Amino acid sequence: MNSGAWVVAVQDDLITLEAEDSLLRKNEVVYVLPERGRSGERLKAEILRVRGKLAEAQVFEGTFGVAVGDPVERTGQLLSVQLGPGLLGKVYDGLQRPLADLASAYGFFLPRGVELPPLDRGRRWSFVPKVRKGARLLAGEILGTVQEGAFVHKIMVPFDLEG
Repeated sequence: MNSGAWVVAVQDDLITLEAEDSLLRKNEVVYVLPERGRSGERLKAEILRVRGKLAEAQVFEGTFGVAVGDPVERTGQLLSVQLGPGLLGKVYDGLQRPLADLASAYGFFLPRGVELPPLDRGRRWSFVPKVRKGARLLAGEILGTVQEGAFVHKIMVPFDLEG
């Protein structure tokens, strides 16, 4: 995680943040820490525009309590979703939070800053390999498949790996 960023303006669900360096990236995920980080909340946001050391970001939840000077936690990760077995048949919100799991854990009034994993990491799936052990693969190549109902998921080498 990168740090060294803070809120310099708040308007509705948009914030302007300033970073010590100019390594901000469009579509980077950041977390705003209201009340100078003391509240314990982490509000997810996406950088929409970068201008040198300043950037505008959209906060995906209410910004009440967010003030000038509040820290911003930089992730270095672009906004993305997880794909894989277990995705089918679930209902998600716009941040890929599973709504039924959220309702079970928190009721129907969700507190700010709550995140749950979109896929059940504890569930086991039957993997059918499509390559031999020791094969050298490139990013995006298919390692094998996993059946979920009538759908066959292709499991691929992540784009940031190869070999």
